[in-house]
Amino acid sequence: MNINDAYLWLKSIEGVTNNNINQIESNNIDIKDLINFSDKEIYNLKNINTNIKENIVKYKSLTYLEEIKSNLEKKFIKYVSIYDESYPSNLKHIYDAPKILFYKGNLDVLKNNINLAMVGSRKCTQYGINCAKNISKSLSDVGINIISGLAIGIDTYSHIGCLEGKGKTVAVIGSPLDNILPRRNIKLAQKILDDGGLILSEYNIGSAVYPSNYVHRNRILSGISDGVIVVEAAKKSGALITVEYALDQGKNVFSIPGNINSCMSEGCHKIIKEGATLIHSVEDILN
Repeated sequence: MNINDAYLWLKSIEGVTNNNINQIESNNIDIKDLINFSDKEIYNLKNINTNIKENIVKYKSLTYLEEIKSNLEKKFIKYVSIYDESYPSNLKHIYDAPKILFYKGNLDVLKNNINLAMVGSRKCTQYGINCAKNISKSLSDVGINIISGLAIGIDTYSHIGCLEGKGKTVAVIGSPLDNILPRRNIKLAQKILDDGGLILSEYNIGSAVYPSNYVHRNRILSGISDGVIVVEAAKKSGALITVEYALDQGKNVFSIPGNINSCMSEGCHKIIKEGATLIHSVEDILN
């Protein structure tokens, strides 16, 4: 078994998280050999929850692994591990980098290009919509890729703007690729793929979707990007979580100012005060 398949097998077992895999590896074992361990050896692993050990023992089967690979192939979903050359290089160096990514589309769009994330409120205003579409298209016209989360609101219009330009857009989602959410953006997801873009997830097919997934996916969104642009965000917007990840990862943060009387601009103004670069045109970003 190679390392890609080892991570695929583990991430297909109920309850096994990225952190669990780190804990398993902290036992100084070759993860590729784990599937051949005896039940006793697995139960003797340190720092691992008993329920997780029971599930590993339950699904300790090459037949189970082949079923997973077959199901992925039927759904045209590919996977790549952190040790693979095609794994996004920017992402390898972040804290808690995903051991394995599942994707549809062209993974190579992330190579040798400038990739900027655009995030913002789901409950955006017309001002935010116009900013997201116009700036995204302008950046795309000069060959910059736009990364976003396929959510309703600013994410949606960031993807749409990029599709109208020359760059490629990448969606990082918090659900498995066989359950693209929100459902109203399934057609948009297909347009991204038809245009030569990419859809990424760290969740294997059939995985349950929890609210925390969307928090965790933000580290990937910022991790594969060279900078993050906040278009419109309230004071407690989830977009600011992406900003926190970006700052931890040493990425540039940009923010579009808004109406001082609009609560939807409070988050943008807050991070500008804290040091984010104020932008009102694409030139501000390029400079």
